[in-house]
Amino acid sequence: MMLWLCLHFPQLKEGNAHLLEDAAEWALQFTARISLAPPQAVLLEIGGSLHYFGGLEALRQQIDNALAQQMWHVQSGIAPTPTAALLLARANDSTPVIHHAELGTRLGHLSVNTLALSNKQAMALQGLGCRSIDGLRSMPADGLARRLGRPLLMQLQCAFGERADPREYWAPSPTFTAKEDLTDESWQTHIPLAMLSKMIDQLCQRLQRLHAEVSTLVIELQHRQRPPTALSVGVLTPTRDAPRLKELLAQHLDNLTLKAPIIAVACTAGPFSMSQDAPTDLLATLDPAETQRASWQTLVEDLSSRLSKDRVRGLQLCDEHRPEYAWQYSAPAQQSDTSLPPMPRPLWLLEQPRPLAAPQGQPQYHGQLVLEQGPERIESGWWDGHDIRRDYYLASNTHGERLWIFRDRCKAGRWYLHGLFA
Repeated sequence: MMLWLCLHFPQLKEGNAHLLEDAAEWALQFTARISLAPPQAVLLEIGGSLHYFGGLEALRQQIDNALAQQMWHVQSGIAPTPTAALLLARANDSTPVIHHAELGTRLGHLSVNTLALSNKQAMALQGLGCRSIDGLRSMPADGLARRLGRPLLMQLQCAFGERADPREYWAPSPTFTAKEDLTDESWQTHIPLAMLSKMIDQLCQRLQRLHAEVSTLVIELQHRQRPPTALSVGVLTPTRDAPRLKELLAQHLDNLTLKAPIIAVACTAGPFSMSQDAPTDLLATLDPAETQRASWQTLVEDLSSRLSKDRVRGLQLCDEHRPEYAWQYSAPAQQSDTSLPPMPRPLWLLEQPRPLAAPQGQPQYHGQLVLEQGPERIESGWWDGHDIRRDYYLASNTHGERLWIFRDRCKAGRWYLHGLFA
């Protein structure tokens, strides 16, 4: 069953579309099906929410309580069609209409002024002595359309459920932007920190409503005659944890040396990512892997804030067969799509391969080596002048050292040490 609740803001003036957006975002706690009806109304399809909230009266009570906290001046109406709900809200008639059969009785006595009328239409109705919707409906449809325009006839038909009344559902913006001017210029970073902390609270409250998270904040400290000072506050995994974001911002500001006084601050975040909240697990806090991962991420974020993001990096494989070129720096915890090579690779790779003695062709390193695994042949690089032709082996000696060595097929089969395993 479709059932529409209209929130009508009679004091809202044209040009305040952002206030309707705020009201729509607030209403997401009750339903995801929301449509804007500018300039003064927001429509909520609540039929799908009734079972979850325990019925219409329970839902109305929760909405009324939430509206009281917002201190908004709102008129509401409930009906099976969105246009009917809008007309009831404009008339400040909050008694719900549940069934289509009731629409004739409940809408008929309403003033024609509850309809969306142009000045010309309002004057024409006044001249005809038509005061109520019942009086308007008593006119022949063709004559009504001819005298007052077909859109007015369609509006009436939509209200009474005689014509389809499709509505475009509203979607919230996936970004956040806030700016505030300082009352006086300041060289102190604690003042913008306090202002930005309020913005972060607003951001995280919005993320909570949208079940979303964010991974980066862009902060601008604006100056009078200089380009703004930009700071990027990032986390490894998306979050809506306001205390954590404030802590990272404070670390950035502690390390900042201002070159001009601050006159305004701005905060931008987005696009948001949908939260991947898992069901609450009573034993989750006992999982050492989760605790270790969270601590590791916190450490990387703190180091990035204190040392700058460019100085904290991870390593990952890249699509290259030559070991010297088969790695690259990356963001910490960034995943690589490159598949692992068939043989193990040592974590410690020598900057330059070291020649090994090999009497009678037997390679030695702190004694004679035993070849445990191999060969793995790598032939590559002919196109850039750094071509190699090598047979790699995993080897060990009597001291328990495990080595990665190769036989260079380009240099008469000489042996080289290229890496060491732990």
